Amino acid sequence: MKQLGTISDIKATIDACRRRCEAEGSPFHADALAAALKIPYETVVLYASGKGETARILKAALQECTASVISHALAADPKSHGLWMFYLRNRAGFADKGEARATNTEEPVRFVGEERIE
Repeated sequence: MKQLGTISDIKATIDACRRRCEAEGSPFHADALAAALKIPYETVVLYASGKGETARILKAALQECTASVISHALAADPKSHGLWMFYLRNRAGFADKGEARATNTEEPVRFVGEERIE
């Protein structure tokens, strides 16, 4: 994986990204964070799922991104709620109430008792 730099560099990049998003009037979001770090979003998530100081900082930044998007969506024009809900579902793991989550166990489904069906 790409070296992100020192802890100070990472914190400075996160702070600069947060300020830029605020200046643009948009929420601090994970895709902006990934662009600022010059790595794909999936790599940010991979780093955040690890151990150590870098993982802790990135995990906290991703949580802040989710909170920022929620806050922005609640304050935004109702016509744009769909955009932010789409973001939360695809980047933050949110789901509609009662929505079944897809699971991939990679195990075949085995039906038993079919021979007794009349």
